[in-house]
Amino acid sequence: PQAVTATAHKIAITFYSLLKNRATTTYVEIGEQTYNQKFKERKVKAMQKQALALGYKLIPAA
Repeated sequence: PQAVTATAHKIAITFYSLLKNRATTTYVEIGEQTYNQKFKERKVKAMQKQALALGYKLIPAA
């Protein structure tokens, strides 16, 4: 019951936000290269965090 209520609340907030900002928010295609670059940055950051948690330190290779 709590999970259902929390999920319903989250969906309601998202839906309201979409309706409220519909006139001012426009979709902008970022492009494949930009997406891939951001994905790589997120992946590296996650790997560094995981390595640090395991006691390692990542060093970029040139």
